[in-house]
Amino acid sequence: MKGLTAKVFRTYNASWTFQQQLKNTPADGTVAEKIAAYNTANRDVAILCNHQKSVNKNFAESFAKFSDKIRAVKYQRMKARLALIRLNPKIKKKHPSLAEEESDLDDEFIERHEAELEEKALETARKKFDKENEKLVAEGEKRQPEKVLNERLKEIKAEYKELAKERKTRKVEPKKNSEFRWRGPG
Repeated sequence: MKGLTAKVFRTYNASWTFQQQLKNTPADGTVAEKIAAYNTANRDVAILCNHQKSVNKNFAESFAKFSDKIRAVKYQRMKARLALIRLNPKIKKKHPSLAEEESDLDDEFIERHEAELEEKALETARKKFDKENEKLVAEGEKRQPEKVLNERLKEIKAEYKELAKERKTRKVEPKKNSEFRWRGPG
């Protein structure tokens, strides 16, 4: 045939094989049986034509983000374990695994993660301040002075300075009656 390329032949072969496979579908079958027959035919054609899934273009990026989320959870677990040991030092003897280091948590990651958490906390405080002021203005009241926001930001920065200190000393003080909340991985 004129104009027949390998790609066209391959597509024709796959379509023809798929049709032949679909002839095995039970005409009086349930919807689930028909879907199963369709999927089986599709899988058989994929095997015949050696179709293979390719790696997503953004795979490396997605994998790195997911890895960071896992490490962030490990970071939270590490902080909780250190606080638990600080509350009850005898627990270290009963459960020595609590004192073990996380395998892939290094100081570089922890510093970067804490900086990201701090930046998110600062941004959240700014947004909350703006929303509160919008609400006050809508109710006909006076806006909060900028010094209220600066005080909030100062408190957040102090909390994260404390985190840096805890990281260096490896002694986590359990927080009591504090507004500080552990932020999730993302």
